Amino acid sequence: MSERLLEAKAFVVVAQTLSFTQAAEVLGLSVSVLSRHITALERKLGTRLLHRTTRSVTLTEPGAQFLPRFQAWVQEAEQLFAPYGDELQGTLRVAASMPFFDLELVSLLAQFQQVHPQIKLNFSLTAQPLDLVRGSVDVGFQEGGVVAEGYIARKLGAIESWMVASPVYLATAGMPQVPEDLLQHRILSLSSCHALWQFAPIADPAAQIDLKVKPCFESNYANAMLTMCLAGNGITFQAVRATEDLVRAGRLVVVLPQYRGLPRLAYAAVASRLNLSPAVRALLDFVAAKLAQAGTE
Repeated sequence: MSERLLEAKAFVVVAQTLSFTQAAEVLGLSVSVLSRHITALERKLGTRLLHRTTRSVTLTEPGAQFLPRFQAWVQEAEQLFAPYGDELQGTLRVAASMPFFDLELVSLLAQFQQVHPQIKLNFSLTAQPLDLVRGSVDVGFQEGGVVAEGYIARKLGAIESWMVASPVYLATAGMPQVPEDLLQHRILSLSSCHALWQFAPIADPAAQIDLKVKPCFESNYANAMLTMCLAGNGITFQAVRATEDLVRAGRLVVVLPQYRGLPRLAYAAVASRLNLSPAVRALLDFVAAKLAQAGTE
């Protein structure tokens, strides 16, 4: 990579993270070397691009004006010198919200690495809103909710869910026949639902039902509810993709099978178009294709 391009990329990454320490980690440089690149670029341009103190980094007015031009240049150069293909290399930092994790994301990442063994993956799981910039994350996966302003989001599909319970639980508590019967059952619910279950008949998706339930167990982690459910502790909503094998094996039974939970959109997000490197694009395409094959689109 040419010296000028390296200086430009250094500026772009610092501008994205607003942190010399994080930018140095992303680029694999020391903070002192990174600082020299920024200083050299500012000297060549004849203007200061960043206000930096011991506590904060902000863009100057010229820095804000130069940033989109440098972003476009760096992106074009990276795509030119790293063509899309099977020999992708480097490290991708991937993060996911907990609900998306329940869609066997790690399994998909394993399959992706089998196709591209030279790519190293650094994966983190969070119950908090995705913060791609501060976390220096290349790709974030999120189920439902609103993608943060300023991020570039790609819709991957809609997640279908159904109500399930274990045969042991249903043998004791009985099978609900109508939605109102759920009020007499033990309910395992996502904390984010706030005890409000929303679902609709498969035959008439517009006929939405809002049912206020009284959960005996709540969690922000769907796998925790699944474990409780398999143990015979109640009825829960689960992603169809994540539990269809358990239903086929007879370990779970679909409750009120004529209904489905309201579809939840699944997104992949990047902090900027600069992050759309060949490796990032390959990962996005791979996950989207796999979810489409599973019938989530």
